[in-house]
Amino acid sequence: MKRKDITLLIGLFCIGVLFRLWVVSLVPQPFVYDQEEYYGYALGILKNGLHADLYRLWGYPLIIAPLIYFFGVTSPLPWTLFHAVIDTVTAFLVYWIAKKVFQETGPAWFAFVLYLFNPFSAGYVGVLLSEVVTIFFVTLISALLLTRKHFVLALLLGFLPQVRPVFLPLSL
Repeated sequence: MKRKDITLLIGLFCIGVLFRLWVVSLVPQPFVYDQEEYYGYALGILKNGLHADLYRLWGYPLIIAPLIYFFGVTSPLPWTLFHAVIDTVTAFLVYWIAKKVFQETGPAWFAFVLYLFNPFSAGYVGVLLSEVVTIFFVTLISALLLTRKHFVLALLLGFLPQVRPVFLPLSL
């Protein structure tokens, strides 16, 4: 990869994170329903270790528990920024997958920019829900399928249903 391309990717990464934070600032979401449950499970993990029931599993709360541990419980900024970075990293994975599949950079750049500035996943950055992390994991799994990294792939396929149980058939 050329130095110019790397500089452009890094610049677009920063713009992508800022774009997501801007989208979130347009329509702030109240902290209700599923968000409260994920938050409660994350606090439970910090106090008592892993816990799950038939309604919620431990995957996503396990991911956000360190953010709550290190940055406290009062501000949504840590997990909002975490979601913005993870969603922007997903754009890099989309770029890499497109480059690998199409064997050229034109479609890869198009896919990268298209994902980078899509408002749909960016809208979920500001809520404490598992959608952004799930999209990241599914995209990472797709990338790993192309590289044949079977051990890491198996770990992610095993963990994905803990984040979103609807993906259990994908893991089988």
